Amino acid sequence: MKQINDRRNDMRQYLQKEMEKSFRRVCDEFQSEIERDGGKIWNEIKEILDEVSEKIVMGQREGKKGKIKYLSFNFLQLSSYTNKLQWYITAFDENFYIDEQDVGIYYSPIYLNEKYLHELEYMNKILRQKYIRIQNYEWDIIKRVYAVYYDSIMQVLLENLLEMMREYLATSDICISNKVLIIYGQYMDEAKILYEVG
Repeated sequence: MKQINDRRNDMRQYLQKEMEKSFRRVCDEFQSEIERDGGKIWNEIKEILDEVSEKIVMGQREGKKGKIKYLSFNFLQLSSYTNKLQWYITAFDENFYIDEQDVGIYYSPIYLNEKYLHELEYMNKILRQKYIRIQNYEWDIIKRVYAVYYDSIMQVLLENLLEMMREYLATSDICISNKVLIIYGQYMDEAKILYEVG
């Protein structure tokens, strides 16, 4: 039986420099956008926080949610397969794992997705210059690897918005713990504490 040639690693290595170059370009563009229109980006994130807050307040009034101790932002890696990068924004109370009510919202930032899809289209053209008949499962790996760069962009963005998020929590109707942690990533995996409020 003839062995099927697995080209995925070769493809990834072939595009590695292009991915890094694309990432630097997107970072520069994004930095300019933040300086020019950072309020618009914050407003988009604030809208998501408003939705999460509404769920939290409702849960607290019903006695299903305690004082909030963790605000979590988690990138959904498998979302790269859908061509729509998504993050899950949620909050946990002091009970954490025995928290009775999920208050999470899926967040797909327009400003990042447009850039992601545009750069993927460019890299697909480059890849087709060397490889013919690229299979979906091969291209899926490229999308997933490249999506990790956007995960890091979002983390840096949130780090730049921490003071606004602190003020948001302090002035919202949410009943919060004496110490609130804003975390990025899966809590039991590779979560990073971005900020400690209180």
